Amino acid sequence: PIHALATIQCESNFQYDGIYGDHGLAYGIAQFHEATFNKFKEEAGEPLLKYTSEDDQIALFARSIATGHGISWSCWDKTAQ
Repeated sequence: PIHALATIQCESNFQYDGIYGDHGLAYGIAQFHEATFNKFKEEAGEPLLKYTSEDDQIALFARSIATGHGISWSCWDKTAQ
């Protein structure tokens, strides 16, 4: 859990409103690329998750980390202990 929190801090500093990164390709608290968000929500069987929802980004980020997708975030390796 600490590694996941450190990754979120590195990616967005826990901010979500209007936070864009990766030259405008990533958005939100978890800095998902929209295509990656859609891929992971499909894998999770959660079609109602919304890319622009902070809660949905956090939920999908947590699930993605738990299923081995941490490497999808550029800060994952930077925050590894």
